[in-house]
Amino acid sequence: SVEGATALMRSALNGYKEIVNLLLKHPNIDVNIQSNHGNTALMYAIDYRQNAVVELLLKHLKINVNIKDNNGITAYGYAKTKNGQEKKVDQLLKHPNIDINIQDIEGCTPLIWAASNGHNIVTEMLLNQTNINVNVQDILEMTALMWASQNGHNTVVELLLEHRSTNVNIQNCKGATALILAVETEHKTIVESLLSHPDIDINIESEYKSTALMHAVNK
Repeated sequence: SVEGATALMRSALNGYKEIVNLLLKHPNIDVNIQSNHGNTALMYAIDYRQNAVVELLLKHLKINVNIKDNNGITAYGYAKTKNGQEKKVDQLLKHPNIDINIQDIEGCTPLIWAASNGHNIVTEMLLNQTNINVNVQDILEMTALMWASQNGHNTVVELLLEHRSTNVNIQNCKGATALILAVETEHKTIVESLLSHPDIDINIESEYKSTALMHAVNK
């Protein structure tokens, strides 16, 4: 929605690069002002795939790339939830003030979203960031690895397992680990990948004291 949108916002979502450039040069421009739904010009430009405008906005000295909309989603959130948005993800990652571990209203980070949706390229881009926290848990206490394992995203799981900081034994709110989730959803290849990790603990119990083996037997 564009309710409460400013001239800058409307120009950004329509890709009017020259007009955006003129507006940004005005001394009184508020580049971070939000619409009725909490959207900024940067969010609109990303959502409407206006790469040139995104680049202009990111160069503005006062741009705040970590503002959240009314649903707790940042500009990065608009980029990382869609395939084909790698260009915008790359642009945002290069901004010195980007918080790549920021969580939305559900506790999800950009990495959790990318991993849970099977976005291999974006996941790899995020994992290459030196300050990435791969073990952040959302409101369900699920990590990126847990979501990827449960949803059957083999390549994403492999990428996460290769990261030196990944904790493969974290438990969610029901006590399940990535291994238990992969077993429950019958993703054999992912189960094999997890079992090959040197730190895997196959005897962790979820609620009702069920191990991965018990979950497999009950399938």
